[in-house]
Amino acid sequence: MWPERFRPTTTTSPLGTVSNKRLFASIKGLGGVPDGATVDAEGNLWSAIAGGGKIVCYKSDGSIARTVEVPVPIITSVMFGGDNLDVMYATSIGERILDMEPGADGGSLFAIKGLGVKGKPEPRFAG
Repeated sequence: MWPERFRPTTTTSPLGTVSNKRLFASIKGLGGVPDGATVDAEGNLWSAIAGGGKIVCYKSDGSIARTVEVPVPIITSVMFGGDNLDVMYATSIGERILDMEPGADGGSLFAIKGLGVKGKPEPRFAG
C-alpha cells in the first residue's frame, strides 16, 4: 500500500497532481489484496484483504498490529459502528469474481465484536 499526497484540480493542473508516493505497508503473504479500509480512534488503519479472508490492522508505521480471520475469502470493506463505535462491520462479495469463489457465506455483512478498539466518528454529509 502506498500513501500519496493529492492536490485537487487547479487552473494549471486540471486533473490534479499526485506526489510523495512511498511504501506504507507490504501485503506480501496475506493471500489477497487490500480493499476497503477505515481508521480507528488510535490512528491504526484497518484494511479488508479481498481474497485473503482476513482484516489486517496496520500501525502508523505500516507494521501489522493484528489480523482478524473472517469466514469468507472475499472480504471487501470495513467500518466501525454501534452506539460506542466498538463494533466492526465487514462486507463481503457473494459471487465469483477474478477466479475467486465467495464461500458459503459470501455476500454477508458481518458484525465483529470484542476487538477492544473503537472507531472514529465520521462527519455527516452536509448537502
